[in-house]
Amino acid sequence: MAIRDAFGLTLSGATKAGSTPYSQAVRELQCFIGDPVASIDHAIAEDPGFVMAHVFKG
Repeated sequence: MAIRDAFGLTLSGATKAGSTPYSQAVRELQCFIGDPVASIDHAIAEDPGFVMAHVFKG
């Protein structure tokens, strides 16, 4: 089953371990809360092959 983000879009190549902190980072960025960079670093650490996490970080 495909992993989807909060908008229902498929996160290709993502694992559950990487997509959870990625989704948290997206929410933090949208709401100007927390530390989205730390959350995305966690996503990359959990799933180094998750391309969107690397794209998010720039």
